[in-house]
Amino acid sequence: METGTGTILEGTMLSVGFDIGGTTTKVTCVKGEQLCLTETYPTPKDPKEGIRLLVEHIKKLTTDGEVHAVCGSVPGTVEDGVLISARNLSQWNGTPVARMLSDALGGVPVTLLN
Repeated sequence: METGTGTILEGTMLSVGFDIGGTTTKVTCVKGEQLCLTETYPTPKDPKEGIRLLVEHIKKLTTDGEVHAVCGSVPGTVEDGVLISARNLSQWNGTPVARMLSDALGGVPVTLLN
């Protein structure tokens, strides 16, 4: 499911927020204080596939702007950007989500929270 609530102007600085849940992942693009676009899709059980899809959706949402920060949440214990333990996503346990996402996005700062 996809929902769009605005447009992105070329050359704008964008922030991205995401929520990786046990069943669905939501990704949103923010310009200033304005929510631009949001997408929702099923969360893969495999963490590498999950990160790949997250990057794909972020790039799709931000084609006309430069991402300067990413912040997201996961359903479990997080330490230094690593998902330590998640009951609903046990295959993701030990995954360095923030580092993997930052690397895939060219070094964009990524903050991961519970």
